[in-house]
Amino acid sequence: MIRKGDPFSTNIGYWGSNSCRAGWLVKNERDLPAQAKGYTDHFAGRYFSAMAEWFKNLKIGVKGGVLAGIIDDLLPFGEFGIYLNPGHLIHYDEWLSSPIYKGSEIEIQSGMYFQVDVIPESKNYYSTRMEDGIIIADSVLQNELKNDYPEVYRRCMKRRNFMINELGFELPDEILPLSNIPAIVPPFFLNPGMIFSFKT
Repeated sequence: MIRKGDPFSTNIGYWGSNSCRAGWLVKNERDLPAQAKGYTDHFAGRYFSAMAEWFKNLKIGVKGGVLAGIIDDLLPFGEFGIYLNPGHLIHYDEWLSSPIYKGSEIEIQSGMYFQVDVIPESKNYYSTRMEDGIIIADSVLQNELKNDYPEVYRRCMKRRNFMINELGFELPDEILPLSNIPAIVPPFFLNPGMIFSFKT
């Protein structure tokens, strides 16, 4: 039984994909329990900013250790408790492997299918999430997609435009978002019109 004021997470998974969001079943900050006050400023907002930096650096040729370092620096373990690799590859299984870990020399390559799976945990703030799938695609792969599956390509471009023009992300050319709610983070599930954005 879910009740107003509860922490809450939900996801939808298909073979080869998963989208997840986590937050609170409240309308605003005033409805949060005492220990979770400041959730947007001290936890979910910092997560959103860190993920924007993660996306900004997710480029072909970048080493996985760089991406892991961004999350380690911006979301310290003592506050955010991120145990798993900050991002991993996905295939038919939800968790295949990951080139993203401390000190990783593995370079991001065209054709990698990533799950944006960076999972913070907090005793007071619970969690937050923007977990979706993305493809890393160079110009050759993007042209193949555009020619063979034009509607898929068109949807990816619309999602990119949303992330850049509405949310304010600096998104590398090689990122193709696969979710229809790309990078949308609603902190309060009873107020779905409120989401994080760098633009006002």
